[in-house]
Amino acid sequence: MSPEEIRVYENNMVLKHRLKGPGGLGAAQSLQRQQEASRKAEEAAGLVAGSLTGLSLFDAQAFGSAVRMHERLESRWLAYEVDPKLQFDFPAMSDAAFPATAAMIRARRKAEQAKSEGNTANYQSAVAVFGEALTAAEAAAGVP
Repeated sequence: MSPEEIRVYENNMVLKHRLKGPGGLGAAQSLQRQQEASRKAEEAAGLVAGSLTGLSLFDAQAFGSAVRMHERLESRWLAYEVDPKLQFDFPAMSDAAFPATAAMIRARRKAEQAKSEGNTANYQSAVAVFGEALTAAEAAAGVP
C-alpha cells in the first residue's frame, strides 16, 4: 500500500469507530432528547427521578400524555366530591355503595398503581379503563 492509501484507510477506520460511539450520527442529541422527555414525564407524574430513564423517547412522551389524561379524569371525578351542587344533584357519584361508582373507584386505584410502576402500556390501558368507568358511572348516576 502506498502512504496515501494507508492514510485514507486510517481515516476511514477512525470515522468508522466514531460513528459507533454515542457521538456518531446525532446519537448524543437523540439521547439528550430521550432523557429530557423521561425527566418531563417523571416530573409531570410526580415520580422519583430516574424511574422512567429506561423508556424510549416515544414511550416517555406517551407516558406524559397518559399522565395528562389521568389528571383530567381525576379533576373531572373530584368535582363530584368537592362541589356541593354536584353532590346534591348526583349523590351516586360519591356513593361507593353504588356499583358503577365502586367500579370507577377501583379503576381509579388501578390507574394510580400503574402510574407508580412506570410501565407505559399498562398505565395507558389503566387510564383508558378509568375513563370508561368514569363515563359509565356518570351515565348510571344520570349525569347529562
